[in-house]
Amino acid sequence: MHAICLQDNLAKGLSIVGRVVSSRTSLPVLSNILLKAESPAQVRLSATNLDITVNCWLGAQVKEEGATTVPARLFNEYISSLPAEPVDLKLSVRAEQLHVACDRTETNFRVIDASEFPIIPEAEKSTLQIEPATLRQMIQQVVFATSADESRPNLTGVSVTAQDDTLSMVATDGYRLSWRRTHLPVAVTEEAKVIVPGRSLSEVARGAADADDEHLASISFTPNRSQAIFEMTGKESAGKSSFQRLSIVSQLLEATFPKYETIIPKSHTTKVTTATAGFLQAARRAYLFVRDSNNIVKLHLTPGEAGQIQFFASSHDLGDHESTLDARGEGQEMDIAFNVRFLIDVLSVIDTPEVSLELTAADRPGVIRPVGGGDEEFLHVIMPMNPNR
Repeated sequence: MHAICLQDNLAKGLSIVGRVVSSRTSLPVLSNILLKAESPAQVRLSATNLDITVNCWLGAQVKEEGATTVPARLFNEYISSLPAEPVDLKLSVRAEQLHVACDRTETNFRVIDASEFPIIPEAEKSTLQIEPATLRQMIQQVVFATSADESRPNLTGVSVTAQDDTLSMVATDGYRLSWRRTHLPVAVTEEAKVIVPGRSLSEVARGAADADDEHLASISFTPNRSQAIFEMTGKESAGKSSFQRLSIVSQLLEATFPKYETIIPKSHTTKVTTATAGFLQAARRAYLFVRDSNNIVKLHLTPGEAGQIQFFASSHDLGDHESTLDARGEGQEMDIAFNVRFLIDVLSVIDTPEVSLELTAADRPGVIRPVGGGDEEFLHVIMPMNPNR
């Protein structure tokens, strides 16, 4: 193996794949990153923790094909410290070392043979295609609602359903539910309904931030439907790209997702609409007073053309807080209490100027929706809290 890469591209690629490297593992090779020089002109970086595998292809001058693995953390930190000059990577199989030269710096890294690195699965064909920006937004609008409770594995993932020309994602932790649907540019080649771990989708969202929106991202599955594969093309800038191609392979959860349709309220008695930014700012201010206790904030809704939403937050140690938002709406006045941290989470991923809050009763779930979202659909169900806790 012998290849030459640009330092900034190599550092970027290592930062992308390095996030999934196992920090504690009984298999030493899982603490390494796979480097593979491939003809005609690219280097592939791969890392895995067996649940998630990330592959990143970089443009390179390939003088000799080959592969090896190097310690992930050390190699990442070392490459990041180099000047913005070409990096020469040359493997000595006999010495079991990777020689790295850049500018006037030379280093030899101990390696583990590439044959010990886990086999990376590939899909036979793409199941669906989607704009990277839409994929990223969909993930961001649902993944925060997944559960961190490993004793309920079905709630640690996102239910992903592809049917005809529609893709939907749903996540819930039992206290809130986030649902997002979009229309696909091309109808799916085969229907799919799977549960993808939330952490895997978070990595996909990060990758999509650097993807080229002029090229559709693809989602496919291994033949046995045990893994999902997300692939996207990198952005080009000034004749070069941070990566040429990115592939994220995730194990799927073998679990049954809750029948969430019954959780979503079908009607409401009170509905108010207000500015998203103002609602978020008010929630953040109220959070300052309850973040060290129970996170409970009380709301008083006054519908009408000149309506209001009033926030009340109280702490025995810190004091009391009250603020008022202008709103318009319909229905009856209502008092309700929410976990304000949950309000902040959902309002932070809504990009429309206005948002609506629909309520039925103080002890029934509320529904938050963007106003004027177009063909895409999004809603968030949030359970009320007992204000006397």
